[in-house]
Amino acid sequence: LLNAGRVVAGPGSIERLPDLVDELGGHRVLIVSDQGVARAGLVDRPRQMLVAGGVAVTVLDDTPPEPEVKHVEMLFAAAKAAGGADVVVGIGGGSAMDVAKILAVLLAQPVTLSALLAREPIRSRGLPTVMVPTTAGTGSEATPNAIVLVPEDELKVGIVSPRLMPDGVILDPLLTLTLPPAITAS
Repeated sequence: LLNAGRVVAGPGSIERLPDLVDELGGHRVLIVSDQGVARAGLVDRPRQMLVAGGVAVTVLDDTPPEPEVKHVEMLFAAAKAAGGADVVVGIGGGSAMDVAKILAVLLAQPVTLSALLAREPIRSRGLPTVMVPTTAGTGSEATPNAIVLVPEDELKVGIVSPRLMPDGVILDPLLTLTLPPAITAS
């Protein structure tokens, strides 16, 4: 049975993010999110808490709702240009968390996105990951999957591996309250 590593749940549990990052040995954190979540301010507090604890933080908040290969490759290039990371935190819906899981693998291993999409097995764990869902629909924080669109083949490809399971999950229902009402309700 596949399970996420450590799960912290309850109102205000986002305050435990620095503890989880510290337990995972994080000194340089990459936060992966999307524009809607960033505009709602849901990345600000996690970033501030980590920085206050002496952690270097890079935020990539350009994940589109349905990330294509080109988007993942651009985010990977941006993460590398920022100096990489030793922990990856996904904050948002399924797309942001899926991209965070993929970047954690790409940053830690000599494998390409093309190889992963071609079903090359993930041979070892990527960087440690913490997933922070802001919606309650995708379940990406609890699955070994990451979905990428391949438009030239008219496909949604699932990269599936037990090595994509997150090391930590924060389930804070308060994070859904500043989203648009339809997303909060769903």
